Amino acid sequence: VGNIAFDTPEEEVNVFFRGKQGLASFRVATQAGGGSRGFGFAEFNDPLSALEAIKAIDNQDIRGRRLRLRWGENSSTTPEVDEFHRAPERWKTRPCYEVYKKIPCPRGDTCPYAHVDSELRKLGGAPPPLPPGDAATALAIAASFPGGSAAARRGPAVAAAPP
Repeated sequence: VGNIAFDTPEEEVNVFFRGKQGLASFRVATQAGGGSRGFGFAEFNDPLSALEAIKAIDNQDIRGRRLRLRWGENSSTTPEVDEFHRAPERWKTRPCYEVYKKIPCPRGDTCPYAHVDSELRKLGGAPPPLPPGDAATALAIAASFPGGSAAARRGPAVAAAPP
């Protein structure tokens, strides 16, 4: 749990987690002197409960700041968590757990997680590029051809389209 204002009491953040199914514990990380470090940890009894809490609490406002909830980078995932991270805004925004553990990734090319640092994106950053042949890519290509009418642009676009 990130983006907690340093002067926010733990109890105020706890309000968001109260009643969430499967919550095992929540705590705000503190400095040696006792002040907040601006983030905390929520632990759940099962992955589905954690995922539902992320969906419900992420981006909620507290003291003018938006809470950021993320799946732990050192935590294994489930097919449901993988699917959640396939959304364009979350694609490659966390490291792949298996790669982190130095074991082969079972997802291959469809893995929504970063396998190397250069793939890692900041959440909310630019979406990943679309693969060649994707319908949106074909539309963007067609839109870039000159011509006064759709028919005039369609001819070169069809000729340039991959088979």
